[in-house]
Amino acid sequence: MKYFKDELAVIFIDSFDFLDYKHKDTFINAYIKTGSLKDALFSDDVKECITNERLLEIESFLSKDYIDNLVEVLDKNGVTAITKFSDSYPVSLNTIYSPPHILYAKGNLDLLSSKQILAIVGSRKSLPTSKAIGVNYAKTLTDAGMVIVTGIAEGVEEEILKATYNSGKVISVTAGGLDMVYPKQNAKLFSAVAENGLCLSEQRMGFKPMPYHYPFRNRLIAGLSKGVLVISAGLKSGTMHTVSYALDGGKDIFAIPYNVGVSCGEGCNALIKAGAYLTDKPEDIADFYGLKIINDLPDMTDDERFVYDAIKDAGSIHVDELCEKVNIPTEKLVTKLLMLELKGLIVKNAGNYYSCIKN
Repeated sequence: MKYFKDELAVIFIDSFDFLDYKHKDTFINAYIKTGSLKDALFSDDVKECITNERLLEIESFLSKDYIDNLVEVLDKNGVTAITKFSDSYPVSLNTIYSPPHILYAKGNLDLLSSKQILAIVGSRKSLPTSKAIGVNYAKTLTDAGMVIVTGIAEGVEEEILKATYNSGKVISVTAGGLDMVYPKQNAKLFSAVAENGLCLSEQRMGFKPMPYHYPFRNRLIAGLSKGVLVISAGLKSGTMHTVSYALDGGKDIFAIPYNVGVSCGEGCNALIKAGAYLTDKPEDIADFYGLKIINDLPDMTDDERFVYDAIKDAGSIHVDELCEKVNIPTEKLVTKLLMLELKGLIVKNAGNYYSCIKN
């Protein structure tokens, strides 16, 4: 990958983990003023915030060989560094709190220029119904042309990625380096997203995330999007941090409504009370952004349609009650239910209760 002088300067500055965001910001601003890394390094502004010992350490690495090695590591790992000087740097991130100096990207960079990016976020501890709803929204909206941006956490986010990574319209943002995915069990999923979609991080390769990096990461998810869909959220959660950043940026907020007493839905209900758009089907969001959805249900046998309609009418129903309602033997009903689950039409909740995902 060929980088220009200014891009290489940011790559160099970002390579020192002992510099925090503000130190790097000061260094980059000094570079902009001077046009020289060495002059910037020993400028008054930089000397005020970085110790002389650290300045000398940084100076010892100030060589073409060191910078070339940084670029070589990126190229070997298939990673592109998008700096604030790069043409592909997302314009929407220029106005967020602490705009990233650099984004490390793997995958389809064209997704960053999409005009229809929606963030979908949700709690790690979500109901099976919530996860299925998130998947339905993501699949339906990517089919309609939207690009989805989310994290990589267990729960709603990982289920969305599993269902849509093949669409090529998904961006996943992680808090650590692209090779330091947490949770570790989602590393393969993250790689699968990079094959067709795009993976992003503002942390360089080898950087292990700390707990405080996750809420800071969430400003990127909010900043990249036109709007944020909250599938599930407690009143105090990382999901609500994302919403807070989105509100600061004037983004559209959509939330799924919940029954009273569902802890992972309290945040959603609070957002709706505060003015967020209530949504109970993907068409709400598609209509809002002028997109068209072809909402054809998968083919069903007559028996499957009969069971599906019974569940739809009930809203949520226990398998024993459903068995009596449709008058189908339990062993046969279980087969029908499994097929409906595989087709993404229903979901099994705790306690052997079933509910519909698509109407």
